[in-house]
Order: sequence, then structure tokens, then C-alpha cells
Amino acid sequence: MPHRCVDCLKITGAEMSLCAECWNNYVFIEEPWCDVCGRPFEIEIDSLCLSCIKKHPPYDRSRSIFKFNDKSRLLIHSFKYHDKTYLAKFFANLLFSKYKSFIDEADVITCVPMHYLKRLFRMYNQSHLIAKEVANLSKKEFAYSALRKTRYTKSQTFLSKTARKENLKNSFICSNPDKIFGKKVILIDDVETTGETVKLCSSILKKAGAKSVVVLSVVKNYR
Repeated sequence: MPHRCVDCLKITGAEMSLCAECWNNYVFIEEPWCDVCGRPFEIEIDSLCLSCIKKHPPYDRSRSIFKFNDKSRLLIHSFKYHDKTYLAKFFANLLFSKYKSFIDEADVITCVPMHYLKRLFRMYNQSHLIAKEVANLSKKEFAYSALRKTRYTKSQTFLSKTARKENLKNSFICSNPDKIFGKKVILIDDVETTGETVKLCSSILKKAGAKSVVVLSVVKNYR
């Protein structure tokens, strides 16, 4: 069967890719950006954003592929909520290609965990699927059990930044510290909105002895 665009389904020359027309409809996050959180700057500057200057996040670096817009929202929602799990390979290929230098330096790959009740309802953890594909591409260890979500929380979608932080309080633990102690860790998530989830997970990994934590996500919403 011919390869098709993962968005519009037009025939393409490569497997798991976007056609030229769809490619132009996505906003890719490019340099110049904040050296820590990856927030793009409008002018060429080698610095940190004001937020990271004010308070350095618990992770060492955070990078994403797409800015959140109507196109990226539809694609990631198709993956998360409409069982298009084959997109995990597409997202992993983009992350591996764009941020190979970070991945090459890492010792282990892990992901933001999902509470078991939510996983029973959704049937899969989308971050787990992407992280597993990245681990396969990079031949790195996939420490899927490094983090565990111990408390069921309400959806973060419509919560404010403050409410998101309170909602996540005491909901994650490092369940397998031997896997990450002294290691350089890649933490993978599908979408970053306020960043509270990856900050909390990164903090837990650091407290458990991770040497460094680099966050990689597919879509990031810079508000």
C-alpha cells in the first residue's frame, strides 16, 4: 500500500510523514529559544526567558516539536482520544531526528505515567507509546517503571496554572530509583501546557538521584 500523510491521508513518498501542504500548516518550534525551557524568542538572543531567570525549572532542558495551534491540537487529540496509536511512531521519529543530541547523551528514557484507572478507561498511555518508540530508535533503556502515578486526578485541561499544581500535588512517586540513580534521563510527554506535570516529575527524578533530566514533548502551548 502507498504511504499516506498522517494528517490529510494524501499519498506521500515516505512512511509516517506529512505531505508538503500539511507541513506548512504546522508551527515548528525553532531557535532562537530559551536555553532551558525552549520558549522561542522573536529576536536572536542567547539567554534565558524571564520565567527561567526568576526560577530555574527542576529539569535541565525542555524541548518540543510543535507549537500548540488548531492543526497540532487536532493531530495530538487524534492520537490521545481517538485510538490513532500509530502516530506514536511519527512523533518519535520527529523527536529523535530533531533532538538526537540530547537522546544520544542520555542513559535511559522514561515517560510521564498515567494512573491505572485512567489507563483502564483509555486503554493506553500515549506518552508511554512515544517513549517506547524513541527508546527503540535510540537503542536506549526504556525505564517505563521509573515513575508511578499513585493518585487519580481530574483532567488538567480546563484548570488554571495554580489549580493544575494543586491537582497534581502528591500524585507521583519514583517507583524504581535504581533505574535512574546517577543516570542522564530523558522524560517524554505528549503535550505541555503549563508545564506543571513535567516539572513535578523532573523534581521527583532529581530527588531520586537522576544526574540530569531533559524533557521532550510533541506539542507545547506557550501562553
